[in-house]
Amino acid sequence: MPAGLPLESFWDLLKRSGVIAEEQLQPLCEEYEKKFSHLDASDKVADDLVAREFLTRWQADMLLKGRHKGFFLGPYRLLDLLGKGGMGSVYIGEHLLMRRRAAVKVLPSKQISRRPSMLERFRREAQAVAALDHLNIVRAYEFNKELLDKVDVYYLAMELVQGEDLQQLVAECKANKRFLDFFLAVDYIRQAALGLAHAHEAGLVHRDIKPANLFIDEKGVVKILDLGLVKSFEEPEDSSSLTGEHENTVLGTADYLAPEQAISSRDVDARADIYALGYTLYYAITGHPPFPEGTIHQRIMAHQSRHAESVFKTRSDTPADLVKIIDKMVAKKASHRYQTANQVAEALSDWLFENAPDEWILEHPGLRGNRSDSGLLSSHDLTLDPSEISGDKELDLMPLDGDESQKGAAKKKSQPTLRPQKETKVKKKISQEVQPANRAKSPKRTTAPPGGLLPMLERDLNTALLEIEPASNASRELRPLRPTASLWSITGLAQRLQIPSSVVALAMVLLFVLILAMAALVFSQILGG
Repeated sequence: MPAGLPLESFWDLLKRSGVIAEEQLQPLCEEYEKKFSHLDASDKVADDLVAREFLTRWQADMLLKGRHKGFFLGPYRLLDLLGKGGMGSVYIGEHLLMRRRAAVKVLPSKQISRRPSMLERFRREAQAVAALDHLNIVRAYEFNKELLDKVDVYYLAMELVQGEDLQQLVAECKANKRFLDFFLAVDYIRQAALGLAHAHEAGLVHRDIKPANLFIDEKGVVKILDLGLVKSFEEPEDSSSLTGEHENTVLGTADYLAPEQAISSRDVDARADIYALGYTLYYAITGHPPFPEGTIHQRIMAHQSRHAESVFKTRSDTPADLVKIIDKMVAKKASHRYQTANQVAEALSDWLFENAPDEWILEHPGLRGNRSDSGLLSSHDLTLDPSEISGDKELDLMPLDGDESQKGAAKKKSQPTLRPQKETKVKKKISQEVQPANRAKSPKRTTAPPGGLLPMLERDLNTALLEIEPASNASRELRPLRPTASLWSITGLAQRLQIPSSVVALAMVLLFVLILAMAALVFSQILGG
């Protein structure tokens, strides 16, 4: 801060910065001259403006340093500096019209000429984030450039997430001499697997999964960050993109680098992300990376030829079935790992339902869905709601012809609503019959075969559930009601009393005769009296 910045100069810098609108600044300045004359120094005025929320602390500090530029970028007013790194600076920005706050990532212009790959990586990240829309991936709002002092400044406005990354969270646990809870660690990785599954289905592989790139918001929702190394599955071999430029350079972070990625960053697929995610779970549980010692080259070589120290050595209470999941995720050969991120999410979700207490599961409703497509049903949502299958309702049959929308509506209406439930015998039997690899696949679209037959449904979880239900229950719950005659008719009485109609008719005739006889007797007594 310039020593003794005159108060008049401070007001002048504030006016030139445009942080406070001119029509608001003038009466504010007069107010301080008349009512706050005791605030006779620029730092005192700045502190008071921060307290009254006219300025943020970062804005006030920049003004006190004599700076009046750099408070606006495109349609965003910059409010605070979140952090700096090799890929630039990240600010909290507020859209001038929408009043929506965003994380504004700014590329350092001076380094572009020295490192051309930075702009390519930045552009790649912007395009990748913009192409994805998933709860567990940070969302992009805008990618643009602004001409400032005859220099192009590139920026990416993204979803602003309040919280901390997994690396910070684990570091805090270590500082307090404790470990991260097993259930929380597994749930964070499960959510990251869902986000990765969405990216993989869009044809993208992240290539830099690590604890620092998994951000956890205040509600416990995981957001995947930093898609600067993302690669398309369809990227041509002779591409001049980031991967091509670094053909002989390892891309990624050494502590979590898949063996095949160290050999060729260009040829990796989704299974490289699964490997990195597996060791990220290892880190979340143990508090240290798989190979914490050695140079970068030595750690990369360790991923090629060595196995990490057993999880049990650090945490002897680690469930054995959880260690098996980690071991499969970090298998040296890609073909021995889970083949899709959806399979990882399924395995971790299964583990949580089998091991987490009921109270914990109820506090984490996100477990209801464990696929990248929110429209798909979780394998745990298998409890039928009796109110949805009532004997008082007629069955809705799928039309044999008509438009596709009518068929879809009828199919949706005819299926029972499913609710989450903790592990049951029914669920266990279904889990045995339906393999995780099959469950991880998205259901194919079903169309009616030739001949006007009803569509044949694939063998999915709902089919398995119906197959293992007792036949008596199915017939009792699903059969339509038979037409019922009126209670005051002979047929109606016969149905209610479950006796032949002829017996009811004879009884009614006898009753009628008896009534007539009684009426005649009463009438004769009246006349005789």
